[in-house]
Amino acid sequence: MAERRDSLIANIHDDYSFELADMVENEKKDPREVFGMHYLSRMEKGSVRLQFYTVSGDAPHFAGGADTTTGTYRRFDIVHRAVEGTDVRILTTHEDLEEVKSGRARGLVLTLEGAEPVCDVHGNDFYTLRNCYRLGLRAIGLFWFRANPIGDGSNERRNGGLTNYGRRFVEELNRLGIITDVSQGTRASVHDVIELAEVPLIASHSNAFGAHEHGRNLTDEELKGIAASGGMAGMNTYPAHLTEGAASIDDIVRHVDYVASVVGVDHVGMGLNVLPGSAERWYSFFDAANIEYTDLWLDGFEDLGGVPALLDRLNKAGYSDEDLAKFAGGNAARVVEKILD
Repeated sequence: MAERRDSLIANIHDDYSFELADMVENEKKDPREVFGMHYLSRMEKGSVRLQFYTVSGDAPHFAGGADTTTGTYRRFDIVHRAVEGTDVRILTTHEDLEEVKSGRARGLVLTLEGAEPVCDVHGNDFYTLRNCYRLGLRAIGLFWFRANPIGDGSNERRNGGLTNYGRRFVEELNRLGIITDVSQGTRASVHDVIELAEVPLIASHSNAFGAHEHGRNLTDEELKGIAASGGMAGMNTYPAHLTEGAASIDDIVRHVDYVASVVGVDHVGMGLNVLPGSAERWYSFFDAANIEYTDLWLDGFEDLGGVPALLDRLNKAGYSDEDLAKFAGGNAARVVEKILD
């Protein structure tokens, strides 16, 4: 039991970064102060040491304005200023990861939720992507619900796949060594990415379709394709993705069981997607974006403080300390390790 509690804990999807950036941009607060008070404190509630940090994304909400490329560069600057002089590492090297695994530091893997801000589609090029790689981008969610220059997101009824530019974009991710995240893609888009992948794929916050038939959840074929790449799926806490009606932590366990039964425990972890802020804020945002929702928070997972209870529930369900260590953070660390310098 002690060994399990000392294990690395990782969360591969989180939206707290947007709240932090909004405070810096709109309220002119100091990035380090806000990061410590509002971001690290939340990580500490779940003993999370390895966190995928969403810098920006497709929507103005994610980038702090309609010009998502400029907003993305601005928000890279915010996170770099936030971690200066702290024990937090923006992971780009194996040495960075070793510090995190040893407990000497905490680590952020910088990612995007939607690739539109780094698409140079008019020039059919990738210079913005490469510049963001130089700033620490090491993972990228290709989609956020709607279509973008890469391909179709999960809210597009036509279920299109990757565009020609999108296929070249994925090939550039392979070349650079950037973890490719297929959450919120259509079935056709996810299929195309799996076909092209040469780096580990993740579905950062997608549960199992076989455990609950929701369009955002992963089919068995998708799970197998992600596992074949050496990647993993991050189980999220969003109630509508877990079950019909009232959801509980037991439903997360049920999804973990299902994924493990299809591809093994080496390919499942946490992408908790715990939303920050008030319900009214999110209802307004989802209504404007035409996104379905039910309850926003799972009981017991209003923040990352639900992580210990989830691990205890998995332990009681029969998972060994070794398997729990993989689920808790070992699998995420293995995926990240494959793309570091």
